[in-house]
Amino acid sequence: MLNTPIVRKIPAFDPRENYSVVFQYEGNQVVKNRAVIIDNETYQTIYDQEQERMRLDHIIAANTLSPGKAYQIKIKVYDDFGNESDFSAPVLFYCFTKPIFKFANLTNDMIHRTAVLPVLLNYSQEEGETFRECQINLYSYDYVLATSSNTLFDVSNLSYSFYGLKNESVYYLRATGRTTHDMELDTGYVKVNIQY
Repeated sequence: MLNTPIVRKIPAFDPRENYSVVFQYEGNQVVKNRAVIIDNETYQTIYDQEQERMRLDHIIAANTLSPGKAYQIKIKVYDDFGNESDFSAPVLFYCFTKPIFKFANLTNDMIHRTAVLPVLLNYSQEEGETFRECQINLYSYDYVLATSSNTLFDVSNLSYSFYGLKNESVYYLRATGRTTHDMELDTGYVKVNIQY
């Protein structure tokens, strides 16, 4: 009997893309694993598959699961000699469509005419996954972090102002954060030219 694997905490993800569920395991070299996924509402098994791989993960193919739903997953492993482990403890996770998280008042390569730059963010998510927190970062022209906003928690007021921006300078802004179920939020970099 092999040691029982442990499935790590799974942040919410968009099931329209492939997703790798990572687990921990110590012991003989693993040659395959089996994952069983249960619908958390109906308790029906909706996925039961083996994957031949030595890596300690299981790939859930795109469009296997549905957005706006909760699931439980458990995983067992096998070695080359036909030995197998018990199933891991089940881990609850959520699937959501990727949220919209973007700057409301900035466009890439825009020109801004004052030393003060107010920044506004928009957040929305199709199935109602709630916003947890974010931070807005200001970078110099060479992507070195210059300063950051405080952590913003109020989804109805995702705003912050940066002061003292230098004339004839290029800055990049990027906001990152997470939702209630740990889905990552990232606006990517937006370039702003200061000319006043």
